[in-house]
Amino acid sequence: FEVGEVYWPRPGSELPDERTRVCGVLAGHRPYFLKPGPADLLDFFDVRGIVEELLAGLGYALTAGPADPAQGGATSDAPPLDVHIRAHTPAEASWLHPGVGAVIVSTKSGQIVGELGEVHPALRQRLGIESRAFCFELEVPSVSHREVVVEPRPERGLLHRRDARLGRRRRRDPRSGRGRGRDDQV
Repeated sequence: FEVGEVYWPRPGSELPDERTRVCGVLAGHRPYFLKPGPADLLDFFDVRGIVEELLAGLGYALTAGPADPAQGGATSDAPPLDVHIRAHTPAEASWLHPGVGAVIVSTKSGQIVGELGEVHPALRQRLGIESRAFCFELEVPSVSHREVVVEPRPERGLLHRRDARLGRRRRRDPRSGRGRGRDDQV
């Protein structure tokens, strides 16, 4: 995987639009018990599972789809980081295999914030990749809109007293099995 800045041309400006993106590539097979078999090969659902976890970690909320498809997937009252996954078109992600790719779309703005799927066979051949490869690319939001819950730390004194009590024990004389009559630190 890779996290880095991507520079997009900005119309009417000399400076580019700088966005942070995360991407990754998966190829090969899942961990197996005895020997690899055809069922152990990675597929679209492996990369989708990883992307769904990343979306949650980045603060995105995955929804079922746009509330009103007539609006082109955009809903003005949706929270800023609500997204949905839909099939891609060749114009949106030409590097993805037709039928084995998807785009992640902002429910609020209708803009594409990520892509995922199998690398197109023609691109794999040009790059010299023999096996099927799956990849994803996501935009990292500049500000997380998730509410962060911080729990207060326990008081230090309580932990100290509890630790002190656990560390004390009554010493016993190994020959008689009776204690010496005082508590000692261990």
